[in-house]
Amino acid sequence: MRPDLPWQGILEQQIKQIKSAAVFIGKDGIGPWHQVELNAFLREFVDRGCPVIPVLLPNAPKEPKLPIFLKAMTWVDFRKGKPDPMEQLVWGITGKPARGVTRTKFINPAPIIAPTYFQDRHVETNLIVDFLKNDAQCLMTIVGRAGMGKTVIVCRLLKSLEDGRLPDNNGEMSLDGIVYLSENGTRQVTVPNLYADLSCLLPDDVAERLDNVYRNPETSTESKIQELMKEFHSGKVVLLLDNFENLVDTVTLKINSAEMDEALQAVLNLPPPHAVKVILTTQIVPRDLALLYNERQSRLNLKEL
Repeated sequence: MRPDLPWQGILEQQIKQIKSAAVFIGKDGIGPWHQVELNAFLREFVDRGCPVIPVLLPNAPKEPKLPIFLKAMTWVDFRKGKPDPMEQLVWGITGKPARGVTRTKFINPAPIIAPTYFQDRHVETNLIVDFLKNDAQCLMTIVGRAGMGKTVIVCRLLKSLEDGRLPDNNGEMSLDGIVYLSENGTRQVTVPNLYADLSCLLPDDVAERLDNVYRNPETSTESKIQELMKEFHSGKVVLLLDNFENLVDTVTLKINSAEMDEALQAVLNLPPPHAVKVILTTQIVPRDLALLYNERQSRLNLKEL
C-alpha cells in the first residue's frame, strides 16, 4: 500500500474480491477498528452470500463477547481438539469438508501459544526429539526453575509436529496424536483426563470398551492404564503433563496423587516398544518415579542460558 493512500478505500476494494473471511478472537476480544472492518465485511458478504467465520483462539475467554451476527454462526474453536479446528476452518473457507489437513490429531489446546522462533535451546529441543524417536523409552522428565522455558520448548516442538515437521527446518517427523494436559491450562493433569483424552485418539468402539473398563470399580488403576496402552500398539503418541510440580510433595518428593503415581508406574512397567511417549515438565523431580526403570526414562535438566 502506498504511504499517501487512505487505507479505508483500499480495504473496500479488497473486500469486493475476498470470497470468505475469518474473524480471529483472542483474550482481548474485538476492538473498535475490528468492529469497523467487521461491519464492512458483513454488508458486502450478506449481499454476495459469502461466509464470515468466527474463530476462537486458544487464549480466547471461556465466554467470549461476540457481535450478534457472529453469535448466530458456527464457531471454529481452537480451545478444543475435537472436532479438528483446522479442518473446520478449511471447510468454512472452501465450502468442502477437509480431511488430513494436519497429520496429527491433538487433544486440548496447548498450555501456551508457542513462538515460531526461540533463541537458543536447540540442543535441548534435539534431545527431546531423540527421546521421541527412541522406542525403548516412554517417559521424559524436563526439570528446571520457573521461567526457564520448559513449557515453551516442548510446546514449540509439539506445535510444529502437529503439522508433521520439526522446527527450524529440520525435516519431517510424523506423530499420530498429541494430548496436552497442564496444571496451569484448560485441562488439568488427572488420571481421568489422561485416560479419556488418550481414548479420544482411538476408534469409537475401542474407546467405548475402555470407558467400561475405567468405570469398573474393581479394576485397579494399573490394569486400566495397561489396557489403554495396549491399544497403542503402533505409531507414536505424545502425552504432555505440564507443570507437574503441583502434583509433587515438596518435602517427601512423592507424587501426592496415589492414582497418578500408580498410572505412571503402570506406563513404566510396560516393556518396549513404547508408542505412547509421556513428557513431564516440572520444577521438582518425583523421586520414587525417577528410580524406576532408568533405561525406560530420560531426563533433561535445563540450565540457565
